[in-house]
Amino acid sequence: MAESASDILTVRDLTLTYGGIIGVRDFSIGIPAGGVVALLGPNGSGKSSALKGICGEGTTRGTVLFHGHDVSHWSPNRRARAGLVQVPQEGGLFKEMTVLENLKLGAYKRSRQEREEALRRVFDLFPALAKTGKLPAGMLSGGEQQMLAMGRALMGSPKLLLLDEPTIGLAPVAVTEAFKQIASVSQAGLSLVIVDQNAMQALQLATHVCIVNRGRVVYAATKEQALSEVNLVDAHLGLVTTDQLSDDASETDELTVSDAAMPSLRGRVRTRLRRRPRG
Repeated sequence: MAESASDILTVRDLTLTYGGIIGVRDFSIGIPAGGVVALLGPNGSGKSSALKGICGEGTTRGTVLFHGHDVSHWSPNRRARAGLVQVPQEGGLFKEMTVLENLKLGAYKRSRQEREEALRRVFDLFPALAKTGKLPAGMLSGGEQQMLAMGRALMGSPKLLLLDEPTIGLAPVAVTEAFKQIASVSQAGLSLVIVDQNAMQALQLATHVCIVNRGRVVYAATKEQALSEVNLVDAHLGLVTTDQLSDDASETDELTVSDAAMPSLRGRVRTRLRRRPRG
């Protein structure tokens, strides 16, 4: 997506390295306020690394603007306090602590009144958490743990929520329920970026589509534009013309891209993109 004055987040030429290994290179994207961005791409393409870099993890260079402020040199904790919050893969919960204790950790810097108000909002959004408040988080089902992870993130009153594989390891029924929960969060007006192996469900919620390959954004558009460019989207997801999709593909050979499963995914995404959202 091209930069816009209304973007809640602007990332320019972000490069992230882990001990000399490049995770993303010259990654640029604009996240619109109130938007839902589906970040797509094959395994190993840099999607999760991009979220980590945006949140300040690892060694980075480039520019990250959040609500108009340059946060490029802010620590992950400071970015989170400002409202830029990530829900990591598998939630990052403290399994031996209770549901309520995990939730309160998400607002540990808030006043008691702010914590109580945040709890009420989370329980309104996820009533099941109110019923399990005294249980250890490790006793919850996979779907309930994912709900708890999102609830804990919401306790800090985020402005932008980055969801990294929120349905990983969940049964199909739990996946459907998890996306209903994510839809509820979106309908509350929160900006979202979703990285998930269940691309079709992510696309249903999305207002914008972004495709990553070898650590770079190779396609970004509104979902409406993507609906009119299905063949182009198909080509990017298929990686059938890698040299054409990246001006400098040879420079990113450090990244391992596993796209053996992409043909079947590509076909399903093509079908989903052709189904215009109702209403």
